[in-house]
Amino acid sequence: MENKKVELRYRQEERRNPNKTPPLEWITMEPSHNTAKTYHAAYKIPSHGKLKMGQYCLDNVDSYLPKNQPRLVDCKHKSSMIFAFGNISGKYVSIVNRRSRMCLDINGNSTGNDASIIEWPCHYGSNQQWMAITPGDKTTDANTFKGPFLLKSRRSGKCISPVHMKMEFVGGKPRFTAKREIGPTAWFVQWPCNSNDRNQQFTLLPQ
Repeated sequence: MENKKVELRYRQEERRNPNKTPPLEWITMEPSHNTAKTYHAAYKIPSHGKLKMGQYCLDNVDSYLPKNQPRLVDCKHKSSMIFAFGNISGKYVSIVNRRSRMCLDINGNSTGNDASIIEWPCHYGSNQQWMAITPGDKTTDANTFKGPFLLKSRRSGKCISPVHMKMEFVGGKPRFTAKREIGPTAWFVQWPCNSNDRNQQFTLLPQ
């Protein structure tokens, strides 16, 4: 029943305002302080865009329900692929989906490997705070989202990483195996950051 109420609320909001990305003030911890606008001005971060990994983009698959798992799909122009960024503290940001108005979140506030990346109503706790880090031999804080970057959780210190179900033939019979790699309909978990692993690297497509 609670999930149905949440879905109805988000559908009503979308009908009222179907084509507009949530204002930055809506996704900040202290709206009156305009912290997100200050952050975007300082670091030249687009207010919203698509998160691309390989040839695919992160998509909330048109869901309005908490615990939905975003997936990688073809990068078509859909509002469910647009994410907005708002400053939390320092270089940590919240990442909010345009369609659902919910934040990327680590399921169950977990610090363990393979915990699912989900959408959840924004509360701005440490499991909804993310920092962009640059790839390379040294992992350093990124001042912008230009170029490839990993998304590191403040809560766990781990990075967003894809899991893809891949069909393989074993003994002439098909078998699906979970692979830690980019692929269509891949979902996301947290995993130790590997700054040289292209399977953890996003690029931002400003919209």
